[in-house]
Amino acid sequence: SEYDRQSNPNIYTPLNGSYGDAFTSDNANRIMQHYAANYLNGVGGYKEGIGQKQLVSSSLNALARIDWNINKKHKLMLRYQLLNAKSDSYKSGASIYYFANSGYQQTTLNNIAVLELNSRLSDMVTNEFRASAVIVREHRDVAYGGATVRIKGFGGGLSDVYIGSEKSSGANGINTETYNVSDNLSIFAGNHHITLGTHNDFYIFNNLFIQNSYGYYEFKTMDDFLANNMSKFQFAYADPAVEGVDGSRWSAKTYTARFGLYAQDEWTPNRNFTLTYGIRADIPVMLNRPTENKEFNKTLLSQVSGESIGSVPAPQILVSPRIGFRWYMDENHKSLLRGGAGIFTGRVPFVWLTNAYNNTGVETKSVYVSDAATLSKLPLTSNPYADVVEAGLVSGAAANTVNTLNNKFKYPQTFRANIGFEQEFGNNWHFVFDAVYSKSFNNVFFNNVNFIKSSTTGVAMVNAQAAENNPSSVLSYYERVLPQYQNVVALENTNLGYSYSLSGQLIKTFDFGLDLMASYTFGHSYSVSDGLASVALTNHQAYVATDVTKPELSYSYFDKPHKVVGMVSYTSPEYARMKTHVSLVYNGQSGNRFSYMTFDSSDVNNSGGAGGFLLYVPTADEISQMSWSGDAAAQAAAFEKYISEDKYLSSRRGQFTERFGGISPFENRFDLHIAQDFYYDRKGGRKIQLVADLINIGNLLNPEWGLVDDYS
Repeated sequence: SEYDRQSNPNIYTPLNGSYGDAFTSDNANRIMQHYAANYLNGVGGYKEGIGQKQLVSSSLNALARIDWNINKKHKLMLRYQLLNAKSDSYKSGASIYYFANSGYQQTTLNNIAVLELNSRLSDMVTNEFRASAVIVREHRDVAYGGATVRIKGFGGGLSDVYIGSEKSSGANGINTETYNVSDNLSIFAGNHHITLGTHNDFYIFNNLFIQNSYGYYEFKTMDDFLANNMSKFQFAYADPAVEGVDGSRWSAKTYTARFGLYAQDEWTPNRNFTLTYGIRADIPVMLNRPTENKEFNKTLLSQVSGESIGSVPAPQILVSPRIGFRWYMDENHKSLLRGGAGIFTGRVPFVWLTNAYNNTGVETKSVYVSDAATLSKLPLTSNPYADVVEAGLVSGAAANTVNTLNNKFKYPQTFRANIGFEQEFGNNWHFVFDAVYSKSFNNVFFNNVNFIKSSTTGVAMVNAQAAENNPSSVLSYYERVLPQYQNVVALENTNLGYSYSLSGQLIKTFDFGLDLMASYTFGHSYSVSDGLASVALTNHQAYVATDVTKPELSYSYFDKPHKVVGMVSYTSPEYARMKTHVSLVYNGQSGNRFSYMTFDSSDVNNSGGAGGFLLYVPTADEISQMSWSGDAAAQAAAFEKYISEDKYLSSRRGQFTERFGGISPFENRFDLHIAQDFYYDRKGGRKIQLVADLINIGNLLNPEWGLVDDYS
């Protein structure tokens, strides 16, 4: 068994001046007092603060295993593994602040059991049977059940302040059960090693996710908050009047399976060459359906788009052929050429499909209010179901977000090809080269089909005359098809997306215990959506493009063009029943990708996005035509200077920026590892080892070294 506990501080708090005059301790205390006096309605356990938050994570791992040699031909193994973990999540940073108890704690309990039977059926045939069960229980706990309040307009780089229960964590938990049965039959026939097998997974998802379950209030400024002048209200709940809903924390169950068959032959005609080729077929199946929403399915939108609520993707066979080789080009095996190509299915993204079971618009409902007349009638409460819904203060509380599935949806696959070369030189020098190319097929595109791009209306980024001269300076405007739905999120397919990389590595070993390694990798990755969230709507809102209704290829969030790694490692000879290991590792890589955006709290183009759109980069002439607040000449000159001094922005004049088009400065980090061995049974090799790891040791020596720029 193993127990691990870590504690790390989050340094952002108004107590130490993290936000300057934009958000002070006095501001924070006024917010806490006003919140406690107006929002809690007798909610128990309320305790807020602004002290420095200490984030604690702990985990307990336990493992038990039984091996049984049944006889000479059969061996049985049974393994059980337990993981019990808790981790604090708290997201305060330079541009956003959460009060000390407005985060959440993630709890995970995993139980894993594996049975494996290895059989030698003959001198030429062996078999491996494997069955497993993985039971996962995850949920989020909040400090108290209070309404989420978001306050904007602080300035000074601080965009938002949050108090109350974290909006996605008041009703958030997932129970997952995965059962696997697989079997591999291996046949050794001369210079052929043939594998025939099957791999079958059965899944049960019980997904609880009701966002804004205690209510969500948004305010444009702190003064608006203190005056109770809200700009937006949201609330989601499980409707107890619907059959099958057993409480406000209702969750949908999804049953799925994936059946797989495969065959492979590893052919070795001589000691220098090996050819591996095979084929695999996978069949993902949804074993139950979401509740049908007859009202939505009758709409023209459903009929035109082919999207419906209650349908599932049709069963389909995903075929994955592949081939690979290894060729030693000389008899001494010093020169190796290797490579391969194939189609790979990977894990089926069932988590996104389960969104359609939770958000049918039948069991769960939600309220979205942004008009001033209705907002003025709403109370401040942490029990919106009783005080807003049952009180009849909002009419037609339709589900403002639903998720649809199309029976023509295809599961993603990837084509991947690689070529590599290894060369052993004299004096323990070793060189490795690799090239990899990947291409996506049927990747997921999260599309809000309730929005269409207007053919007549747009938002001029400069003025009407500039828009006429340069149509590229017009921001797309969107119209909602069904006003009774805020979002209709569909899973669609796109074949856009690819990546490639080239890497070289040089290794030198010495007889006296010194090892040297240096490598360099260059590559790019392009995608439409990286699918960073488990919630389909969140993935859609994170998608920024010149037209958010269509898949648009751009840089991937994971794109890092350059990476350099160097290592010096030394292992001493044994002395006084001891041995010392020291290694210094350098990691240098391109910074993180980010998008140049225009912050937009009012959603000027009606895109339903998450607070902004891609920045339009005006030409020098267009800057002179733009309207500016305050000192117009100074503002225009400052913007021109900002663009001209930025390599990327200056290359996008007269155009919108690209998603993740920006990249932060190159990152450099050194890590030092020291291990000391103390042998107490040299013959048996038993020892005690003390380890010290100094991560980012350069920053310990100089606070200006080893820094990472995080742009938001």
